[in-house]
Amino acid sequence: MKARLVELAHKLANSPINTHEFTWTKIHYQAVKLLQTKKDIYITKPDKGAGVVIFNSNDYIRKMLDILNDESKFKRLADISVDNTSATEVKLQKRFLQLHKMKFINKDTYDRIRPVGSQRPRMYGLPKIHKNGVPLISILSMIDSPQHELAKWLSEILEFVLKKFSDNCIVDSFRFSATMRELDCNSQTNFLCSFDVTNLFTNLPLGETIKICADMLYRSTLTLPTFAENIFLELMELATKSVCFNDVMYQQVDVVAMASPLGPILANIFLGFQESLLFTWVSRPFRYSRYVDDTFVIFKSRNEVSGFFLNLNSLHSALKFTIEEEQNDSLPFLDVLVERTENRFSTTVYRQPTFTGLYISWDSFATTRRKINLIKTLVHRALMICSTSKLNNELKKIADILVKNGFLEGVISKHVRQALAKFNTNPSFGPTQCPVYL
Repeated sequence: MKARLVELAHKLANSPINTHEFTWTKIHYQAVKLLQTKKDIYITKPDKGAGVVIFNSNDYIRKMLDILNDESKFKRLADISVDNTSATEVKLQKRFLQLHKMKFINKDTYDRIRPVGSQRPRMYGLPKIHKNGVPLISILSMIDSPQHELAKWLSEILEFVLKKFSDNCIVDSFRFSATMRELDCNSQTNFLCSFDVTNLFTNLPLGETIKICADMLYRSTLTLPTFAENIFLELMELATKSVCFNDVMYQQVDVVAMASPLGPILANIFLGFQESLLFTWVSRPFRYSRYVDDTFVIFKSRNEVSGFFLNLNSLHSALKFTIEEEQNDSLPFLDVLVERTENRFSTTVYRQPTFTGLYISWDSFATTRRKINLIKTLVHRALMICSTSKLNNELKKIADILVKNGFLEGVISKHVRQALAKFNTNPSFGPTQCPVYL
């Protein structure tokens, strides 16, 4: 048995980087566990979707160091032997106590943001397997770090600023789909494009973004925080400082980290501010919608595309946009495929080419409720995203995928019918959105 595991582990380690092209069984998972004991192998998940990605450890470290060795973004401090996490925790505790005694923060806030038993913020990379060269996207895990609760608290304060720059923001793909289906379409002239910011979080100018926030909080009609601007700037700097990778401490110089509580909100504020400048001197397209660093645009004609793309790339030196144009009258955006018809836009669920079809197995050691909820969730997504003409085809795809994960056809049919009946009685976008912190 062990010889078989070793053989399979060797095949996995030397197979194409994304190992989702076959059906996973118990022995495959045992082989992956065996691979985890090999120091020259690094196993992770892809940036999007399910699957297993196997790296040579040296290649993974090299790709991460390519990011961290950019001295304009990160400053190397020292190795782990001089870890300053405890000192940072004590420093923050003392400073927060001072602010509480000075009545700048109340007792509840002090108890909330005061760090205890902290760990180092850790940075790691997730591979973008759908892009050439398999680049890494850097993720900062701040959970249990000295700055984590502070960053969460500051992100709530910055919600007031975000609202000022959210005119073009999409809440989720459900509302995006509904909006698209309500639009009139001129199939003869309308043209679809999407724009993506290259490495937004590692290129976003942190100092400039914090200044935008401070100007909105202290030099506008927004309600002022209970503390002075210099304290706000100090707290923002404290919340966005050091990270650790490969037993080395780094300080963020001018970068916003993804997976930090402050990351998405600062990115949205910076891009929203740049958009507010853009549309003072550039005509707004027929439709312009953005979800963080991805933008979906409908132009009145194809002739408008190149000029608008040039204007986007001249917005700011930190922003480099790429473009994707419609193919065969359709364009994917988020998990939605938008198609032009004669006078309307139709929408259906979109899956990346790297989609593995891997969900929880019916034979897995998990509760039946969890498996049934998967069926209901997939059906609800189909109902919220798909145009009427596309719904039956999507429901058939869902059934086919679930069957491959071991689900019984009778179980699938029963709960699809129940989900459809419930939706027809009470259609909704789901629960009210609430903050999710990583």
